[in-house]
Amino acid sequence: MNPYGFVRLGPAAQREAAIRHDRFNGLSGRLYCQLTALTHLFIPKTQETARGQHQKLDLLRTADGRPLLPGSSLKGVIRSVAEAISGSCLTLPLGKGGEIEYRGRPPVSYRIPRGFEHCRDADHLCPACRIFGSLSGGNPFLGKIGLGDAVAAGPFETETITIEALMEPKPRHRAWYEDPNQRGYLRGRKFYYHRPLGPRRTEVRNEYNKTIEAVKPSAVFEFDLVYNNLTKAELALLIFALTLEPEMAYKVGMGKPVGLGSARIEIVGWEQIDRQARYRQLGSGVTALKGDLLSAEIARWQEEYHRAYANWQDSLADLRRIWTWDPSSRTDIRYPGQEWFRQNPRVPIERTP
Repeated sequence: MNPYGFVRLGPAAQREAAIRHDRFNGLSGRLYCQLTALTHLFIPKTQETARGQHQKLDLLRTADGRPLLPGSSLKGVIRSVAEAISGSCLTLPLGKGGEIEYRGRPPVSYRIPRGFEHCRDADHLCPACRIFGSLSGGNPFLGKIGLGDAVAAGPFETETITIEALMEPKPRHRAWYEDPNQRGYLRGRKFYYHRPLGPRRTEVRNEYNKTIEAVKPSAVFEFDLVYNNLTKAELALLIFALTLEPEMAYKVGMGKPVGLGSARIEIVGWEQIDRQARYRQLGSGVTALKGDLLSAEIARWQEEYHRAYANWQDSLADLRRIWTWDPSSRTDIRYPGQEWFRQNPRVPIERTP
């Protein structure tokens, strides 16, 4: 089965001005979160490797040796979910004609439906840009969330493994990337399937694959997320993008095509902050939620997501299909070989063996 699938775009979301940063006029708080590895996870430490040689990559760690997932990487994962289930803009590179452009030899372009172009005006932002920020155009907007690094919080184990070649995206293969109902248009947003069987390993070491130091399953990471000045609909989208549904799991880090990076995220604590009350009186304005109260509050905001973003239930269904985590699954997730591509150049992605 091919390692990835596509989430339909659905209708383009309405663009609105975000609540500004010059005053407290929205919902604020802090979320305490845990990320649990379901498969091996790998975030590489920055290091140089000679071109044409086999790469041996070390795990990114804190100064005291604990595995680390950068907040910027996690923010990108959560944002990609929020974009997909809210009709937000496409943040892929745009060509001169407003098309999605994949650079390569030769470059490949796909048209996108009207309303999915980059947000370029701070007064007209899609839901994801109102929450996470926008750098496009000449009027950037600073996002309204801050996400800390996720650090291993308890016992963990690592393993050095050699993985199969990751391969680079091949958008020139239009049978997979093109919308079957609109010729020349992009099919949707790409997400990778889970592989409960674990990472695809190999004994061969060459310039095309890598030997990595990965965190083994069951490791738990902790991180905080601070949000300010969100509307009710924005907070609902953020909470749903952070929690998804019980049967779903995320893909994070490097090596997604070969089975790395499956993880669950849960909110384990929540401080809801009334910023105005907090600044009027020391120690006031904070409501801490745990246990049953926390579970009920998360459920309430998940229901609010379904109400506020009902137009994107088809997109959510696609993401659910791709990101359902079934630990008993023995489906072999892998790219078809070159011979298959030569013999089946026009077979659509849903008919890939």
